[in-house]
Order: sequence, then C-alpha cells, then structure tokens
Amino acid sequence: MTALPTDLIPVGKIIDAYHLRGQVKAYALSGEHDSLMRLAHKPPPDVWLKPASLGSLQRLKQHGLCLQDGLLATQVSKSTQHNGVVVLSLAHIVDRNLAEALKGAEILVSFASLPVLDSQEGYYWLDLIGCTVTQESGLPLGVVTGLLETGAHDILCIATTAEVQALGEAREMLIPFISQFVGDTNTKSKQIVVNWPLGHQ
Repeated sequence: MTALPTDLIPVGKIIDAYHLRGQVKAYALSGEHDSLMRLAHKPPPDVWLKPASLGSLQRLKQHGLCLQDGLLATQVSKSTQHNGVVVLSLAHIVDRNLAEALKGAEILVSFASLPVLDSQEGYYWLDLIGCTVTQESGLPLGVVTGLLETGAHDILCIATTAEVQALGEAREMLIPFISQFVGDTNTKSKQIVVNWPLGHQ
C-alpha cells in the first residue's frame, strides 16, 4: 500500500462520470486546467481521492477498492479537455459505476510532487501563504494568511502588523496579486514587496 503523504493538498474536484469506461469529469480548484492535465505526465504522480460522502466510500469498498484513512490512492493514466472541463482516466476506476461513486470527490496530491514553477509560470498558493509583505519603503505590512480567487486575478489576504493597525489600517488587508501592486516575490525567503500605500482603496 502506498504511504500516505503528510503534505497532501487539494488541486481539483470530480464533477461526474464520463462515458462508460470509468473516466471522470473534473475541474481544477485554481481555475487552470493545466494543473490537472499535468497529472498524466510520465511517470504519473500518485493521486489521492477523497470521496464526498460515507455512501460513496462504502460503494468503492464494495467494489474491492482499498482505501487508506478514507482516501483512495490512484494515478491518472490519461487527461483530455472537453467542453470546458478535464476528463481523467484513473487507475482502478474501470466502469461507470465506480466513476459515479467518485462524484464530488476531492483530488489531492503531495505538494512535494508538484513541478517547480519559475516566476514566469506563477506561484503555488501554499508557497505564498506565510510570506511577509513589505512596502517598497521597507515598512512591514503583515503576513499572507490566504488568497482569494476572482475572475480576473488572485488577491492576497494579509494579517496586518500592530504598527500598521496603529496607523489606521484594518486587521486584514487585501492586495490584488498583479504586477501593478506586487513587485519582488521570493518564496524561498518568504518575502513579498508591494507598491501599496496605506489607506489605498
């Protein structure tokens, strides 16, 4: 049995079964289909599926599939795009009944298995969380606690410092993650420099 990693993160969700041979339709949580399409690269990384309900989990067990801590280990053998979603072929999922049991399941991967991105390709949210955000002037604004996804761009959610709050800012600051406002981003040193004056709306 494949060991369960301690750094699993959700990257997608299964929408429904597709055709009769066990394929599933899925979407990427990031909105970028490439993150799911890459799961079929050779050699394919291990993927874990988290069934949406106890009933789904029991259906999978009834078909002889072995789950570990409520998760099904599998691999993506093929990925294609169809009508705005990603169609995945999964190891051990060989018919529509099994595929239907996975409706609503989360798709998880080990963060360590994700390809390294350069600044031109973007950043993983997990890499940005925990970064210290500093004004170009050198004033620390706070720490990234999460991100919000909008149709146009991601937004950094920043827990502001006591010093910044004393200057009249709220406890949380929202800064669009776009080049107009965000400059140097170093995920190794966990530092982000922004062009964001206090009081900016």
